[in-house]
Formats: sequence, C-alpha cells, structure tokens
Amino acid sequence: MDQIRKDSDFEDFAWITSSGSLKKDLALLKVPAAANMQTDEEKLNAVVSFLQKHPTFIVIDNMDSLPEKDDRSLLNTIKRKTKVLVTSRIALRNMKPYGLGKLDPEPALEYFYRCYLDEYGHAFVELSAREDAEYVRHIIEAAAYNALLIELIGGLARWEFRGKLGDLWEKLKDNIFSATSKVELENEHSASHGLSKEDLKLQNQISRLYALSSLSEGCRKIMNFMARFPAEMSVFDALLDWAGFDINDLKWLTDRAWIEQTQEGYLLHTMVRGSVLKQEIEFDIWEYGNLIDKLGYTENYIPVKAGYVTVRKRLDTVSILGGLLSDSLEAKLEDVEDYRRMHIYGAFLNNLSGVYYSQGNYEEALKYYGKALQIYKKVLEEEHPDIAAIYNNLAVVYYCQGNYEEALKNYGKALEIKEKVLGEEHLDTAATYNNLAGVYGAQRKYDEALRYYTKALEIRKKYLGEEYPDTASIYNNLAGVYSSQGNYEEALKYYEKALKIREKVLRKEHPDIAATYNNLALIYQRQRKYEDSLKYYGKALEIQKKVLGEEHPDTATTYFNMGVLFCSLGDPGKAVGYIRKALPIFEKVLGDAHPYTKQARDLLEIVMRNVKT
Repeated sequence: MDQIRKDSDFEDFAWITSSGSLKKDLALLKVPAAANMQTDEEKLNAVVSFLQKHPTFIVIDNMDSLPEKDDRSLLNTIKRKTKVLVTSRIALRNMKPYGLGKLDPEPALEYFYRCYLDEYGHAFVELSAREDAEYVRHIIEAAAYNALLIELIGGLARWEFRGKLGDLWEKLKDNIFSATSKVELENEHSASHGLSKEDLKLQNQISRLYALSSLSEGCRKIMNFMARFPAEMSVFDALLDWAGFDINDLKWLTDRAWIEQTQEGYLLHTMVRGSVLKQEIEFDIWEYGNLIDKLGYTENYIPVKAGYVTVRKRLDTVSILGGLLSDSLEAKLEDVEDYRRMHIYGAFLNNLSGVYYSQGNYEEALKYYGKALQIYKKVLEEEHPDIAAIYNNLAVVYYCQGNYEEALKNYGKALEIKEKVLGEEHLDTAATYNNLAGVYGAQRKYDEALRYYTKALEIRKKYLGEEYPDTASIYNNLAGVYSSQGNYEEALKYYEKALKIREKVLRKEHPDIAATYNNLALIYQRQRKYEDSLKYYGKALEIQKKVLGEEHPDTATTYFNMGVLFCSLGDPGKAVGYIRKALPIFEKVLGDAHPYTKQARDLLEIVMRNVKT
C-alpha cells in the first residue's frame, strides 16, 4: 500500500467486493458516462471506456474462485491504464502474488486492545503502559502478528477474560500455541479447499480457539447449522428462528465474534467456518422439522413485496437447504413423520421452482420440479393429484422454452391422472384441457386448440356459470386463437366477452381487466387501427401503474408493446423511450436471461440503429 500512496498517476480509486462475476461488479461502478445508461451491458461498456482513459486503482476483494474466460479478458482490457489489486486465498493465473505481511508489533498491540476494549483513539503510549500489555505482547507474537487471529482473540478476551489477560495467555499458551499443536496438513477438508500451509496453520489455531466442545448444546447446533452455508452467504434471521435456535444463543455467539450479524442475517468468517467443518460434527437436516415445514410454503421465505436482490439472496440460501435435503433422499424412511416431511419438502421444491419459473430461469425450474416429482413418486400414490400438478408445472416450463412435444407429453400425463381420479368434468381437468389447447395453439394446430378450449369452456360454464373469472379466461384464450388465425373480428368478439365479464365481477382496477385492454390494443394494432390501440394501451397502463406499480413485469410489457406500436408508426424516437422504460424493469425483476429481457434488448438495439441513421 505504501507503493500505491507514492504513485501519483492515479486519478480514481475503486473498491469492489467480488460477487463472482467481474462483468456484473464493474457495471455497478459509478462513473459519469454510465449514469444515463439503461442496460448492464451499456453500463459495463461505459465503465470499461472510462477505465481505459482514466488511470484508476481498483481493489477486488475476496475473489476466491478462478475468473471465467470473459472476466480474464476483461481484466486484460482494463489494466492498460488501471492497476488491479486482488485479494484471494487461491492462486490466480497471470497475476503477480504478494503475500500479506504480518502487522508490525506496535500496530498489532493497538489492534488487540481495540478489539479487547471495544474502544478507539487510544494513544499507543497509553496502551503499552498498561499492566497487562506484557501478556498482550506474548499473545500477538505467538499469533505471528496475524490480524484475523488477533481480532478473534481480542473479541474472546473482551467477553471471557475481561481483566484476566494473564489467564487468557496461559490458556492460549497451553492449548492454542503449544509446540505440540501439529498442523494437520493432510486433513481432507482443508486439502480440498486448496489452503496454503500458512492458512492451514492459522485454521488449526482457530479450530483450537473455537472448539465446539466448549459451547453449550444450543450454540454448538447453531455453528454446525451455519457452517453448511458458504462463508460469504448471510443466513437470514427467519431460517434460524424456524430451525428453533434461541436468540440468546445467537447474541452470545455474536458478542464473542463466533458469528457476525449483518443486515440480511448472520454469517461466519471463512476461517471460522473452516474450523467448524474441520471438527466434523455430524449434521442431520431432518432434525429441523419446523424449518422443513415452513419451507413448504413460498410466502414464508419470499416476501410478497421483496425486491429482486432480496429474492435472489433468499433463493440462494434456501437452495443450499434444498441441496442438504436432497442429499438425504436416499436415506431409508423409517416412520410416517419422515413421509410427511418429505411431502412438505416436495411442496417446497415445487414452490421454489415456481419462483425460478417466474424469473425466466427455466433450467433451474425444471431441475427442482424434477426433484419434487422424484420425492412425490416416493411418498405418494402413483395417481395422486400432487403428482399430476408437478407434471402440469413441468409442461408449463417446457411450453415457455418452446419444447412443445415435452409440454404435450407432461400435460398428457397430468390429464391421464386427473381424468381417472377426478373425472372428465372436474374443474382441475378443465384446467389441463385449457393448457393443452395453449400448446396446440402455439403449434398452429388451431382446430385442436379450439376443441380443447371448447371442452374447458363447457365445464366451466356448467359448474361456475357464465359470469365467472375463469370463464372469462377461456373467452380470452379463444380470442387468442382467432387472433393467431388472423380472424380479428372473431377475436374482438371474444375479448369483448371476456372484458364484459371481468368488468362486472372484478373490481374496477383489477389487473385482469388491464390485461384484456392490452389484448384489445394488440388486435387494433394488427388491424392498423393505431388510435384505438393507443387508447387501450393507455387504459391498461393506467391500471397497471396504479395497482401493480411502475416496476411490475406487466407494466413493463405494456411499455414494450407501446414501443413496438411506435415502431409501426415510424416514430423510432418514441419507440426508444418506451422500450427503455420496459428494459430495466425486465432486467431487475426477471433477470438478464429471461426471454422478455432479451427481446426488449434486441429490439432496442435495432431501433437505436434506426434513430442514429
């Protein structure tokens, strides 16, 4: 760092905590040129251009995985004028390594007292004159002046050895730093994490300092539970509460620096986590029955109004639990209680898949629906309605991927169970008729689509009546088929039937009414009745902004459709404005990989070229 201070060529300084993707991290840097950019790609390009022109010193903290090819290329691109310092516990190719030097004795002494006294601003002279300073000098010397170890011991001293640093030194000398404390270099866990000899020694010392055997049973279970998550991942409070942990145990552990409290929840330092795992405490996820019960219901772990970042963090956290539970699937089920929990866990995976589906992450959705189906087949009868529901959900994802054959196959399996168990005229059976019709429509097999929609309509009218929201939905779908056939007059007739029912049975500003306005606008747009189209888009947008909010995907869809409309009107300037409103919403709520996001980004690029020319 001294060399950095001496170098006067740098104009700017940036600090990045690595997320695992340098592209994403750089796109978040605030540079003037990126302020008005809409997409992550545009922001990244602006940041890279800035770094190529303005000498900048960048610290990338905790890059503990090898960068992908694109990230390595990006590093080479920006380091022409920019210097990059990476902190990591692994060796990174094509980077010059600098081992972190140990603290000098005086700063090490001061740092210990800061952690021990929990106070700042002491003059070094005052600290060195303390009666217990001699013991501290022994401690920091034995700790090899390592900042982490000094911090951990200082926190321990504050709570366990206040005013008794002599006793602390005797304990450390005998149990932590003794000459007989051999470093277990061949330890399987440590070796698998690629730790250096120095880190192995440090971890061995921390393992002795943080011996789980010294904890109460409650604290020991918390540490064992949290060690199952990656060190950089916060475990949110609700999970620990559902697992049955005592808040007083959590406070005891945070006070003594065993765990750290964050805004999202709690986390373990990498080395503390490693030391816990090294002690090889047996872990059984099935002990946490209440936790598994809670995870069976999406709303428990994904708050209704949670932002996208929060949703992603919670998804990542519960996915770890999903993996732990999946690892236990092959274990022999011993009693009815285990079957019940397995069923609930299947429901959790089903709901988790639904969240991935809503984000457009279809591969993850298929993976977890497959796991849910595996569990249901193990614990339920072959023709159980829940198994039919999973087949139905798999079909929905395949449909969205354009894999219509797999969609039809899974809808067919769902229909076979429903017709046998529920009967041909059950409302759930009608729902599958409706879904099958959607696939046939996508395949342009319009006669089959109309046949299945008609079957679904007859059942819903018989059991629900004409003026019911589900009946309106069938009219809406029938209109979609006629629209695809180019029969716009018939399409308008059925959309108006749907609208009449929805306006009568739903509240005035219901999202389904806005959706029907949107559909009507699309028909008028295809008929080149652009004034009528704009009128209905406006009515839809008014409801969506008020009821759903500015950042809802349906609101973004209407913005996008209006952008397409202005393309048809030959007004690329207005088209760009609406597409730019839609794209950041899609990116934030649905993610970069979602088809809607890609479609909006591609159209924006095309229209922008027209604007420039």
